[in-house]
Amino acid sequence: MTSPSSTETQLLRRLRAWTAFFIFGLVVSGLTAIPLETELAVLERLAGQGTEGFAGWIHRVAEALRCRTARPACPSIQNIPLERFQKDIIWKSGWKR
Repeated sequence: MTSPSSTETQLLRRLRAWTAFFIFGLVVSGLTAIPLETELAVLERLAGQGTEGFAGWIHRVAEALRCRTARPACPSIQNIPLERFQKDIIWKSGWKR
C-alpha cells in the first residue's frame, strides 16, 4: 500500500510534467506562428493556378485577406454589426430576458 506522502509526491510530479508539456506546446506554437498573408502566399504558390477546387479556394481566401488588409471596408466581405447578430441569436433561440 502506498503512503499518502508518496501519493502526493507522484501527483505533484505528474502535475509538473503536464504543466511543462503544456508550456512547451505553447512555446512551440508561438515559434511556428506564421502571419496569414505569408502563409496563404506560400499555399497559393504550392496550389498553383486554377479557379476550381483547392487552388481556387486558396486563391479566393488569399484575395479576400489582401482586400481586407488593404481596405477595412472591403465590399466582398460583409460586415454584420455585432448587436444585430446578438439579437438574431437571442430571438432565434427563444431566450428572453
